[in-house]
Amino acid sequence: MVSDVTDHIPSEFFTRNVAPAFGWWVVASIVVGILVTIGLILLVIPGIYLSLGLAFTLVYVATEDETAFAAMQSSWDLASGHRWRLLATFLVPGVVYLVIAGIIGVVLPTTTVVGWVLTALIGAVWAVFIQALLAACYHQLRGESADADGESDTGPADGGDGTARATVADA
Repeated sequence: MVSDVTDHIPSEFFTRNVAPAFGWWVVASIVVGILVTIGLILLVIPGIYLSLGLAFTLVYVATEDETAFAAMQSSWDLASGHRWRLLATFLVPGVVYLVIAGIIGVVLPTTTVVGWVLTALIGAVWAVFIQALLAACYHQLRGESADADGESDTGPADGGDGTARATVADA
């Protein structure tokens, strides 16, 4: 099923700017982690505010080939005016996950193998869901900002110079 799609993905998607993007991904992860931790230490609310504003940093590094600091600025700009919506969007699944994990923790303590495996599986499913939710928010907000600016999306898929490149959607 997946191999049918990956057979048609251009090879440049697997190799283009991988090393610099990975380096900037590491830098962005560290800087955002430090900023959010400092914000959480300063009475939680600043940490939540920072995490919502910087939520799309790694998305910009991975998809737009931006440096860590440019990606942080782009993420901050994209989240501006949408933080309450983002908070509501991520708070609901977070609360659901905590309730499910709490129930499992009571019924099957993590000291048992079954409890550990079940907790790990639910955590993995939740992590994938959150990443998909983040991607959906990114695309929705990018669409809103492009519509507001009257611009089209000019990311790495079209080179930004008018020359079309193959995209995953073309496969």
